[in-house]
Amino acid sequence: MLIKPDFFDEFKCKASECKHTCCRGWEIDIDPISLSRYLNYEGKLGKKMKESITFQDEEFCFKTDEEGRCPFLREDGLCEIIIEKGEDELSDICALHPRFFFDYKDISYSGFGMACEVISDKITSELVKDNISFILEDTEVDGNLTEKNITLEEIHEYNKLRNEACGTASFCFSFQDYISSKGLFEEDSIYEIISDIEAIDEQWTEELNRIKNKSFDINEIKEDTPLMAALNRIYQYIFFRSMGSCFDEETEELDQDCYRGIDHFAAYNTELIYLLYIANKDVTGGYSLSDAARRWSAQIEYASETVQALLKNVYMVKKK
Repeated sequence: MLIKPDFFDEFKCKASECKHTCCRGWEIDIDPISLSRYLNYEGKLGKKMKESITFQDEEFCFKTDEEGRCPFLREDGLCEIIIEKGEDELSDICALHPRFFFDYKDISYSGFGMACEVISDKITSELVKDNISFILEDTEVDGNLTEKNITLEEIHEYNKLRNEACGTASFCFSFQDYISSKGLFEEDSIYEIISDIEAIDEQWTEELNRIKNKSFDINEIKEDTPLMAALNRIYQYIFFRSMGSCFDEETEELDQDCYRGIDHFAAYNTELIYLLYIANKDVTGGYSLSDAARRWSAQIEYASETVQALLKNVYMVKKK
């Protein structure tokens, strides 16, 4: 059984048209099979490959320059490995990014990270529905593959069938419902917690500092229909994405403390993204809701320990 966003199979990398390449600013690990293949390259590319591989943090990876650029990222934004050898030669992390995968019991979940501008653009502006639609793929007894559209709430129901503990918490499945029934977090509380986390870069610190002087206008949010729809989609995306942080793949057990905090975590970070947006849109010129979501993702989404800590504790943060 597989659950994925309904736009999962549509994804296509923007390559040289991407303004925020994933080939810069990240550690690019090399899996063992790709490493063996790379070390057998010959000629000019083989020489460069051998010079570009290092071992750190118990992983083989590519050496990056002072700007954090992969040595095979060309000036035109294209990948030298793809140009010379084809897409099949990419290491696992490069081939799969920005996709994520996790399993719980007999369910596989697939999605994307919002650090990719293709995905942050799609969720914040290209999709027009209030809710993200998901697809459930399942194989019947006769071997035929079936598909049906399901909601975030239905995904939660599937989790409950596999672990009764999932049903002990009462969740909101849209941002609009959350703020109507559970309220907003205090802006200063959001800043206080998030500013204690080590910044991914100086730009994040500057963007984050600007939210100290911003406050929520709940009526403005509610009256702006496209904005509320976008915030609903961001909230549901974060809710779905954070499920993976609640399941231990080794024990196949659920961390109840993490799971019960999912809608608080989703709301907290949706509000953080909104604050980043309103605080920076008039300062940096052209800073969009998509930019705020993408920057949040780079700082928070891929920091698994941070996500788990927030899932367990963010519900205790002061609220209005």
